[in-house]
Amino acid sequence: MAEQFLEEVYSDALILDDLRECVRFLSRYDVRRALRIFNESMAKLQKLLSKYAESDSGEATRLQNIALDIVNNWNDQSYVSGTITGKLIPGIYAYMARFTGIEVEDRGYLLKSSDSGFLTIKSADTGRYMHDVHDPMEEAGRVAAAIYDAEMENIIILGCGLGYLPYKIWKLSDGAVSIVIYEDNSEMIDYARHYGVLDWINQDNLTIRHNPDSDVLIGEFLDDIDFNNKSKCIYITAEKKWKFRGKFDGQFDYIVDCLQYGWELDDIVKINRWKNKKLPHKSFDSLKKDINSDEWIVLAAGPSFDDNMEFIRKSLGVRKIVAVNTVIKRVKDEAIKPDLFVAADSFDQLLEHIDGAEDITEAVPMICDRVTSWKFTYKYKGEIVFISTSSGESMKKEKDKEGDNWDVSGTVSCMAIEAAARLGAKKIYLVGLDLAFPGGNDYAKGMPHGKLAKSDNTMLVKSVDGGMVETAPTFNLFRQIIEGKIQQYSNIEFINMSKHGAFIKGAKNNAY
Repeated sequence: MAEQFLEEVYSDALILDDLRECVRFLSRYDVRRALRIFNESMAKLQKLLSKYAESDSGEATRLQNIALDIVNNWNDQSYVSGTITGKLIPGIYAYMARFTGIEVEDRGYLLKSSDSGFLTIKSADTGRYMHDVHDPMEEAGRVAAAIYDAEMENIIILGCGLGYLPYKIWKLSDGAVSIVIYEDNSEMIDYARHYGVLDWINQDNLTIRHNPDSDVLIGEFLDDIDFNNKSKCIYITAEKKWKFRGKFDGQFDYIVDCLQYGWELDDIVKINRWKNKKLPHKSFDSLKKDINSDEWIVLAAGPSFDDNMEFIRKSLGVRKIVAVNTVIKRVKDEAIKPDLFVAADSFDQLLEHIDGAEDITEAVPMICDRVTSWKFTYKYKGEIVFISTSSGESMKKEKDKEGDNWDVSGTVSCMAIEAAARLGAKKIYLVGLDLAFPGGNDYAKGMPHGKLAKSDNTMLVKSVDGGMVETAPTFNLFRQIIEGKIQQYSNIEFINMSKHGAFIKGAKNNAY
């Protein structure tokens, strides 16, 4: 980590990075992620404003009012992004410039605060700054976005600087990329660790190759270049371009021409796909030989999970159980071993369902989308079957080389139903698929979901008990998707085990 006196400064400076990320997601219409990032940045901003108020209460109050204005107008994305960019970010820059001034000469180098609070450094050899004097982290973000590709497994960087670029690439890759840095100056590595952000990178992802003999170092760097390998990216920092231009034996211009990379709108899908390709896995056909049954229970996280505990226990060894990823911790607590798990989400929120409960997965196979969060699949201990889904491959809409696309979308429970149908089901019991708030509850006890579903505007729908029940538009959409799946498998008997949840057309109600 950076020196202690810089940790607080850099923590404040990261608010700027968070706000830019928020605006980036707003521009992509990903309002949910933008709101999450904004809320996290506001928690940090409150600490900054408390310090600001001690020296300039008027300016601190002004920034507080800007933040409140953004909250009150959140539904107007253009207003929000413009206010963040035009008012809130400049206000934070003004604070950082006033209270974080550092200018130190050391061993022929000049370490100096940028407007953002992050340090930049002036090279003794070239007389040039290595990083943007306004905001080194913002500059690194722009470069990282330009050169990073989700299929990249490794990036090789000539030049360490203070570590901003490798850090941003590591962040952009969601921790999936390996970074190799070639550096001839050991002092620069020390600066990057003590006054930069190099130690913010997971050290398992980072390799530093140092050699004070620049001729040897560049030779090793050139040997590492493979322009035919798309998974390996090369980058030369501006400082090293100036310093070593004459040492590339005529290859410099060619190398620079090759350093052009595109940027995908949403890289996480590609990251998950290529990371999951590396995992040992079995085919669905081989799973089908091992698991097959006339009767299946689809076990989801709704309140009827609690109501049907006796039924679930009596079904062990009699009926097969396919459980969605959201119930992993709960089945562990109840000592219930499903026959199969399913998972599909591409994002890290899956981790909350498996962290600390990995052991229950050891002897249970799992079916999951090829683009399921790799951080989740790498924690899973049982056998894995990767399939392609209509949602995961929706951009290409093409048949996967390793098998057909499963027509599932919206809710992971749909994948569980599809799995049971393909594994011989003639009767499927739906447990925990209430798709509503019976008794005011959205999920069964002990589920990591909390109360997120109720953040939607609620509505009333027909209940299985003959009355009406409150639900959310998202749940109602899932209900419609599941009804379509039931209609598709008209040869299978579906039984809704909920007592007071949403009525699911095509499913018999077991309670009435």
